[in-house]
Amino acid sequence: MVDLHGGPGNGLRWGRQPRFEEWCRRGYAAFAPDWRASGILGIAEMMRTFLPDVEALDDCWRDIETGIDALVDQGLADPTRLVLFGHSAGAAMVNQCVISTGRFRAAVAWEGHADTELAYYLNWGGGGLAFLRDHLGGNPTEVPDRCRIQSATPYADRVETPILLLAGDHATADPIKWYTLLREHGATCEPIVYRDEGHVMTRPANPKDVLERSAAWFNRWLVSVK
Repeated sequence: MVDLHGGPGNGLRWGRQPRFEEWCRRGYAAFAPDWRASGILGIAEMMRTFLPDVEALDDCWRDIETGIDALVDQGLADPTRLVLFGHSAGAAMVNQCVISTGRFRAAVAWEGHADTELAYYLNWGGGGLAFLRDHLGGNPTEVPDRCRIQSATPYADRVETPILLLAGDHATADPIKWYTLLREHGATCEPIVYRDEGHVMTRPANPKDVLERSAAWFNRWLVSVK
């Protein structure tokens, strides 16, 4: 189980992933990698990941992948039974990962944007997301190529991994475009929308449901692997 943190700024410096014990209770070995978008390699590398730099996004994925490879080499992870989970910025990274690799048996993206233009216009009730404008050097109309590079949606045809999309109906991430494109390109994908919930859930039963649904999704695709 590869569990990607939110933020991404500061990453794991906020503390351990809150779901670790739950994954372990369900029989998974859990791994929480960090990657350069958190600032772990310094401000310059963190800022580069927000720019129209394909290589920087690839480097983020390589940061994660080298950690997985190390665990596989040590015999701590089965390369045929890897699954991927993320919330918020971690879920956005899940979306980037599944357009880069098919090594995961299944993935869950909980509240992660896949389209930078939609994220800019719809987050926090609309009005434009200031930090995205600052980092991209303009709004999506002014810098469309930069938004495209930062989005997973243009590359939906690359996705081979079954992916579960989770979001609240008052959420900051809109999964509908991503879901629609994935389905149009033949990817296996299911959306789940939680009523009266936002980016951070407030009803105690719903985070538990996220874990239950995610585990069921993973087990569904792992069951065929001996």
